[in-house]
Amino acid sequence: MEQQLRLRPAREADVADLAALMDIASHGIAARIWCEQSKTDVSPLETGIAQILGRKLLPSFLGNWVIASSGGRITGAYAGYIVPEPFDPGDSGTLHPVHAPLLELEALSAAAWFLVAIAVYPQFRRRGHARAMLRHAESAARGRGARRMAMALSGRNDPAMALYAGAGFEEAARRPRIGFSILPLDDEWVLMSKALEARKYP
Repeated sequence: MEQQLRLRPAREADVADLAALMDIASHGIAARIWCEQSKTDVSPLETGIAQILGRKLLPSFLGNWVIASSGGRITGAYAGYIVPEPFDPGDSGTLHPVHAPLLELEALSAAAWFLVAIAVYPQFRRRGHARAMLRHAESAARGRGARRMAMALSGRNDPAMALYAGAGFEEAARRPRIGFSILPLDDEWVLMSKALEARKYP
């Protein structure tokens, strides 16, 4: 019997899962960046954990995450925040160049609630968890007063593109992906956006 999915704000005790899910959401890009940033005696995972815990101005900060769990086990998570208007890249001076096109797309999303990452562990996929988290994120965006919700993803990520299109998101812009030889040369970051209607009360 399928356990009910529970969604709650992330806690410090969840941070190792958040780092793992951040890497899953980025298809390994996060781990590559953390590897480049790590000192010789520090693992990439430790670097990722430290950033999630300590860099409050980054969109991936702990306070922006929501945990999904079922039967007492963490199944996935998502992170999002309101993009400042006017756009302020915040603590971006030490970011890897791979983030440059993403920052451009975030700048186009000023005042929107931006979905930074969403991921489900492989063993919990195809159970509707990503769709449930997306609905929860949309509700959270409305609760924050956002009139628009947006996210950036790989143009080659067909399942995610279909998920977002099915939820009413439309393509708004594209930027070439840069930074690592592991990325296909013809791949692009796609900005998906959706206008949020205000809640209607009887």
